[in-house]
Amino acid sequence: MTAKDFVYSWRRTVNPKTASQYSYLFSGIKNADAIVAGKKSVSSLGIKVVGKYKLVITLERRISYFYKLMGFAVFFPQSEKAVTKYGSKYGKASKYMLYNGPFKHVGWTGSNLSWKMVKNPYYWDKKSVKLDTIKWTVQKTPSTAYNLYQSNKLDATALDSSQTKQLKNQKGYTELNQGATFYLQFNIAKNKYLANANVRKALSLAVNRKGLPPLWAATTSQPTL
Repeated sequence: MTAKDFVYSWRRTVNPKTASQYSYLFSGIKNADAIVAGKKSVSSLGIKVVGKYKLVITLERRISYFYKLMGFAVFFPQSEKAVTKYGSKYGKASKYMLYNGPFKHVGWTGSNLSWKMVKNPYYWDKKSVKLDTIKWTVQKTPSTAYNLYQSNKLDATALDSSQTKQLKNQKGYTELNQGATFYLQFNIAKNKYLANANVRKALSLAVNRKGLPPLWAATTSQPTL
């Protein structure tokens, strides 16, 4: 992996032909919005290589949370060779992905409900990785997952809001801080009134955000309002 893998990845993501649903996250990086809109070339994106392992990123405006964005998967490097080799299958199963982290996917077909994360022997700091294998399973309901946890068939599971309220005093309950944003999106394609930006602004101003049925009411989440 070199700095060029980041440049390729970022350019591929903002390229309109890729149609990435997360391309908007690049907004603020020089020319990103214009590239996504098809008005500028992907080569004009504000990222360039300096040497083999150094990147220089140019922003159009100050972004205080920019360093946090870098931890989001869409900003990770991609191998042009692998993307070309796998084509439309790239990223859709364990065998169509590359790994440079402490673990690698094994056994994920793209639709199955269980797979493994196996220690990556090529990870640069593999001596610090204490686990050899992590088994992941997807359960159809939160109650099924919780019952498996209670039966010692799962080491950990997430809880939904109703379970959190009931079980937060039980042994083993742990809270993890994680930021999240919830929003309502207008369907302007099927409603001529909502297609009017001023109507949408009026509705936004009329909404009592603190009075909405709080998504965090039954959990330990704290709203930023």
